[in-house]
Amino acid sequence: MTQDLRFAIFVTSGDFCDSLQCGTPLLVLIADFEESRMLKTQAEKAIAHLKDGLMCSEAVIAPYAEEFGLSKDVVLKISSGFAGGMAQALTCGAVSGAFMVIGLRHGAGVSRDQISRDLCFQLVQEFSHRFEKRRKTIECRAILGMNGIDPDNPEDMKRLRATGMCEGVVRDASDILEELLSENRV
Repeated sequence: MTQDLRFAIFVTSGDFCDSLQCGTPLLVLIADFEESRMLKTQAEKAIAHLKDGLMCSEAVIAPYAEEFGLSKDVVLKISSGFAGGMAQALTCGAVSGAFMVIGLRHGAGVSRDQISRDLCFQLVQEFSHRFEKRRKTIECRAILGMNGIDPDNPEDMKRLRATGMCEGVVRDASDILEELLSENRV
């Protein structure tokens, strides 16, 4: 029989402050860690991030930050400009987030390795193909329009998060991304 002991230790200085939020109760950090362990798929984690206020591109890439040795802060900053179809309802932010993850996993990097670059492009194209099978397009404006949202109408954009529509788009992007990455473990 195990006993559940709960107490709060506040992180205030030292090495922990470099990687954790100073002043945050350690219990909260442990609870966040436990919650993230309970979420089994990257898609579930992405949806949780979206519900927690992240934008589409941020929500898709955020679950992968640790895998690539990047801080969540850096990943969110890199991906934030891609949300909302690059803030212009162009390529869907969830799609852009997935492309970033594909690049992190399979991109050529400083080596400029052509084989890696070719694989990355192939996976981006395959991702787009699969996403278009589900959503008919990778364009944010068209996806929103199919669901009665006009991205040029500020009132529609205020309602967007409440509709839950982006949740389905993020789930589709994350599911397809997980499939592709598991099929192409290199």
